[in-house]
Amino acid sequence: MKKFAGVLIAFVMLFSLTACGGEKFTCTGEQDGQKGTVTGTVKDGKVTKIEMEIVTEAESEDAAKQSVALVNAFSSLGDEKGVTMSAKANGKKVTMNTVMDITKMDDEAKESASVDLSDLSKDKIIKLYEEQGFTCK
Repeated sequence: MKKFAGVLIAFVMLFSLTACGGEKFTCTGEQDGQKGTVTGTVKDGKVTKIEMEIVTEAESEDAAKQSVALVNAFSSLGDEKGVTMSAKANGKKVTMNTVMDITKMDDEAKESASVDLSDLSKDKIIKLYEEQGFTCK
């Protein structure tokens, strides 16, 4: 779970821009029982928004609740504008969501991405997800 979630979060942190409207693409993948869906919004050929959902099953309902508490606590610590994270549990099922909006991100959030956020073409992002085993359309 940690590896797949880490890969998805890394891609979101590394490859996200946001604006309203535009063309959309969706990438889906599954690894180690975790399902991931990434929806990207594209404007003028550049990815402008990334929304990510990871669905996994914990070993127990208590473990699911602990995972949710951890994600939500981490989210509340990050005052980085333009980045929202949340999680919820339904029994042992845990759903984690992350949305990045580059137009609202402050300098600290942009710096934490550790990558030049100005060159994120749709084709480049889709290729990166496909290299990680996702199917994009």
